[in-house]
Amino acid sequence: MKRKSKILAVFLVLFSINFNYCQGVNPEIAVQSATVNTGQSADISFRSNNGEFWNIWQFNGTITWDPTVCTFNGFTSAQLFQMSLANFDTTLVSNGVLIWAWTHMISIGQSVPQGDEIFTLNFRALGSAGASTSIGFANSPQALYWNNFAGWSG
Repeated sequence: MKRKSKILAVFLVLFSINFNYCQGVNPEIAVQSATVNTGQSADISFRSNNGEFWNIWQFNGTITWDPTVCTFNGFTSAQLFQMSLANFDTTLVSNGVLIWAWTHMISIGQSVPQGDEIFTLNFRALGSAGASTSIGFANSPQALYWNNFAGWSG
């Protein structure tokens, strides 16, 4: 009985170390920068910035920018299976807000290696010469959220 207790204790310690390590999964997203003249368009890529964007089956968020400087011009491409313009709510783009919600049809999800495109959007410059804006993320109206097949989310 004592031997079984030791084996069980070792298993529990190893399991908890592995579980705690894996809970540290935190995908990062890098947003490409671009410099264009007024009236010109630019494709802005949103890329995996670390090796932890794996087996993602749900991915939602909000992208923001200054609408006096640029406007959303359209969806260009995506590495996420079946992601298209239909995954984006464009009702607030005149306010500089774009919401997306994507769910993979297979629960094991999809991986995007570090440096690879997640999706690319097109923006057109509106502002006067020298104007600039950050294209980034906000937690409202849709918080940045992901979920992978193992049940980890963030």
